[in-house]
Amino acid sequence: MNKIVFLLGLWVLLCTGRTFAQESPIEVNPDQACSNEVFVVVENPPTYKGGLEQLAKDLNDRLRFDKKVKESFLIRTLINCEGQLFLLGPFDPVGSSPLSQTSMALYELQHWQAGIQRTKTVDCYVNLWCKIKKGKIFIN
Repeated sequence: MNKIVFLLGLWVLLCTGRTFAQESPIEVNPDQACSNEVFVVVENPPTYKGGLEQLAKDLNDRLRFDKKVKESFLIRTLINCEGQLFLLGPFDPVGSSPLSQTSMALYELQHWQAGIQRTKTVDCYVNLWCKIKKGKIFIN
């Protein structure tokens, strides 16, 4: 029954064209966002030029992890309406953890296309699930 209610609600949401936007629950520097409305879901979400496989390749070209490292983590970002990536999650910018290293390498890769909602570029939250296995990083 719950599954049917969920699917019905999802269908209504998709058919009405409503979107999810919210006031930023995370303190976002006004210089980072183009507006005070940051989208969670949009018609065309932000994309890395070349897709997530290219992003993983670019990160693997920059980073080297020991083959024994096996770790998963979430990197929270804001991609603004100009396609600039800003890191939101807690991490140590000078740390040596895989999270810190990956976050800083990701910040250097500014090859994003902004999200689009109703033909207008918008600010969007993007969560990147990262997994390190056998010395390589994978992005979901």
